[in-house]
Amino acid sequence: MSHTAADELAEQIELYRKRRAEELRALAEVLVSADLLSDASPLYAAASMAAGPLKQTGDDSPDPGRVYWGYAIEDLSLTLDGQWKGIPRNSAFEASLLTIIVQEYVPDTVHQLDVGYNNLRRADVDFWMRGIHEPNADDICDIQCAWHLDTHLYSEPSSSVHPKHHFQFGGNRVDGVADQVRGIWMPDTPRVMTLPLDGVLAIDFVLAHYAGKAWMRLHEDSEYLDLRHMAARRYWCPVAESIVDFFGAAKQQAQNHSALKILPNLAWI
Repeated sequence: MSHTAADELAEQIELYRKRRAEELRALAEVLVSADLLSDASPLYAAASMAAGPLKQTGDDSPDPGRVYWGYAIEDLSLTLDGQWKGIPRNSAFEASLLTIIVQEYVPDTVHQLDVGYNNLRRADVDFWMRGIHEPNADDICDIQCAWHLDTHLYSEPSSSVHPKHHFQFGGNRVDGVADQVRGIWMPDTPRVMTLPLDGVLAIDFVLAHYAGKAWMRLHEDSEYLDLRHMAARRYWCPVAESIVDFFGAAKQQAQNHSALKILPNLAWI
């Protein structure tokens, strides 16, 4: 029986997904060793998903029928230091949860398999924190904070600009306390463009902002640095190259350039 190009592609896709699963398991080991994670099961579960069955987009998708793979790191609780400034005063951090969804399309050729960002379908991050506030000795109340990084899959017009990957404060996680908020207004916008974050990069992002000293110690771990470097080259380098290429494109080419989805404000050209 001859070995076809389709067979070769299927084999390479399986190997690629196994490598990505191994990265998640390696990340779990690094974080546990660094005392930044007590329960690594969400990462191990995500690794199993990464190497699990392929999926297909539905009819309501902007790309119906396309085959993809992915993983979800659900409700990961990192060990954060709680030493950052916050509003209101006399507040204290208690716990946090981090959920990350990553999906990549299956390409048509082996050559396209390692292009990273060009296969990326979704890179969504949802981060939630809970704390307590003590306005006076007789009153203690719960406080919550949330932000998310979304992938905007659809191109139809909306009430405000939607970069393909954007940061936004608030979201569904704080809906439960919406009626209790007084004095701080959290409108839907702005949606600030950001670089896409997979499991490695999203965890690195949270640690960099909420566990700074431990994050700096991770810089001494060569395995952690390798994981972060591979992820950044996979997703950040193509984004940067696309934006730089836009500025050198002729006007006719720029009108349909891929960078316009990444940063719609480039529409001035």
